[in-house]
Amino acid sequence: VRSLRKNKVNFISLTPGTAFDHERSRGGHADERAILYQILWPLPWARGTRKKRHQTGLLNMLQATSGQKNWRNLAHNAAGWQLDHDLSVAFRRAVLEDKELYQRLKECCWQFKRYKKNIPSQNLELRYSLIGELRSKLALVCLSALKPNLVILDEFQRFKHLLDGSDNASELATALFEYPDVRVLLLSATPYKMFTLDQETDEDDHYPDFIKTLNFLFNDPGKVTAVKNLLSEHRNAIHSCTTDSERHSGKKTQLEQMLLQVMCRTERVSTTLDHNSMLTELE
Repeated sequence: VRSLRKNKVNFISLTPGTAFDHERSRGGHADERAILYQILWPLPWARGTRKKRHQTGLLNMLQATSGQKNWRNLAHNAAGWQLDHDLSVAFRRAVLEDKELYQRLKECCWQFKRYKKNIPSQNLELRYSLIGELRSKLALVCLSALKPNLVILDEFQRFKHLLDGSDNASELATALFEYPDVRVLLLSATPYKMFTLDQETDEDDHYPDFIKTLNFLFNDPGKVTAVKNLLSEHRNAIHSCTTDSERHSGKKTQLEQMLLQVMCRTERVSTTLDHNSMLTELE
């Protein structure tokens, strides 16, 4: 965090499958768990006794798949990592304010108060679900340190679930997208399919995906409804094959103008006449 503050511009690459989805990889990396251990250590019930510090439930619970000796060395050496004080305090406060999480954390530490090689399946589930929640909670707190100005989702169709989902990964992504004054840019080289056959609708109907994306981009149900109506009118006009081309052209223009509020299409430089990728530079 300190190194980020020294720079005028920071570029941070995140992989949604690991940075956001803490359910699928609930145990995370050993370094992450060592950070959790050091931040949560000041809580009274987490300390145990100084003479038997290595026997605390928090330490045993966060060990996860690491070897006992290597894990304890890593967790204790993490004390010298100089973690950000403000973020550490904010994370402990967030854990304390989440009554349910706080209670489960204390319960889990009690279950792991003694080191065991063979752990019951219900305790394993408690351990990993709790570690996943703690990682998500810490990630939410750390968003305040990133202070993003621009969030870019490259090949966003691979992460459509993050745009309108309700799981922990989507919640974390939403917090990033809705950070004050942030701008979100979705990129894709895969255009939406304009026509879907009846037999393809079960697995390849792009219209609902297109509408979901519009809901995310506009964040205004009224505007999305207006686009849907214009799409319907444009479709009917094409099917009718009438001679009222002026009225149809007007609807088409309205539809284009609405969509251009949130999206645009560019071509490769070499395929455009002026080699400008269909972009216009504005003062």
